[in-house]
Amino acid sequence: MAIAILVLGPISASARIAAVRPAGETARFHPRQQASADILHQVTLFCPPSDSAHITENQRAILPRVEPTTVIEVLDRLAQADVTLEEADRLIVRLAGRELDALPLVFRRLHDSREPSAVHAAARVLHRWTELPLAAALPPALRALIGERRVPDLNRLAAAALLEALDDPMEDAELVSYLNDPGALKREALALAVRSLVDPFAAINTLESLAHFPIRDVLHTIDDLARLGDPLAIALLVPLAHALNTDIAMSAVAALDAMGAGEALGGLRAVAAAHPDPTVRREAALTAERIGDTKVGGGRAAATPKTGASDPVDADPADVETASGGPADTEPAHVWIGDIGDATVLLITRRSRIDPTTIDALTIRTSYERGIVEYAATERVADGLRSVFAAFEQAGTTLRRIDILASSRHLEAATDRTLETGGGHGYAWAGWRAVLGSPPGE
Repeated sequence: MAIAILVLGPISASARIAAVRPAGETARFHPRQQASADILHQVTLFCPPSDSAHITENQRAILPRVEPTTVIEVLDRLAQADVTLEEADRLIVRLAGRELDALPLVFRRLHDSREPSAVHAAARVLHRWTELPLAAALPPALRALIGERRVPDLNRLAAAALLEALDDPMEDAELVSYLNDPGALKREALALAVRSLVDPFAAINTLESLAHFPIRDVLHTIDDLARLGDPLAIALLVPLAHALNTDIAMSAVAALDAMGAGEALGGLRAVAAAHPDPTVRREAALTAERIGDTKVGGGRAAATPKTGASDPVDADPADVETASGGPADTEPAHVWIGDIGDATVLLITRRSRIDPTTIDALTIRTSYERGIVEYAATERVADGLRSVFAAFEQAGTTLRRIDILASSRHLEAATDRTLETGGGHGYAWAGWRAVLGSPPGE
């Protein structure tokens, strides 16, 4: 089930809601249904003590009951935008060994709050507890919450996400039938998802999710993105324009045309030059011309298939540290290149926006004949990438620094070959532009 907004991502929610719920259908409720809080209370009476990994049995025996103010303090802080992963972990550990005491307050926050960040915080805590014995109390209470009349739609989706994490998912059609205003929720979820695309690795993750959607749902999502008109959506629309499916590629090109997306010219050039469908190529070329590009198919650099020809910059890859420089969103990407047999591998790294003490990495393997063969995104690497480089060295590959312009030329040529040979299944393989950024002067 891909509809769960807070765990699986709001883009998936928006597309599935649009696809599942028939227009004009009204929500249904069970007015005589037992309140979810009552169900939670009754079931927890039979739950064993929480089996927290942070607390021994002897420690648990002498722990005082958790104060409500402590639980509220933890939830309020988790709802703040600047909380890091490490701080979040420390906050949740404050409740370790006393999860059963804290559960009613956390569940109440999930049930009552009208603030998305507060709902997310409560869901985050409950998700952490899904491996504890108290998790047995959650499914009946979560299902009751979804069916209650006064619960906001966003909270219902958070509850549905938790049900999926508990391996007790609710069917999409049943969940959507409870929603008060799926159209408004879709717009809210889509706007939230697009705002997250300021992180290029969020774009990669969303594209991977879209690859598992039915084509109809992907087309709905493209239409929604075009109506929203947020330039951040270009990070999704450009890779979707590379899709082998003609309908998806044409819809993405049309969305970029409607948005007048000048930032999409690099991707449109690739689609216009090498997409296997002539109609897609023609529309991409016309779109590029309409938004100001008159050089479609021209002036493109040749591939750089071997490290010796790539004008590398002298640098030790292991010298990239995680906590230096300015804000993560202002730092340029760092790129390394190396050979693995007949293939070439590029490693693109950025300081994580979520946790600036770590690094996000995108590894792309290309071949001269087939273009982009495979990719792998790794987020929040904590050791300055030393383990990544060590793995390459064990495989007999030495990575060398390469500048952004040279790496962009290599990947543009590889993208052409991928399209020409009909490779590149899915969409995320074409998301490298968002991670790499624009070369200097472009």
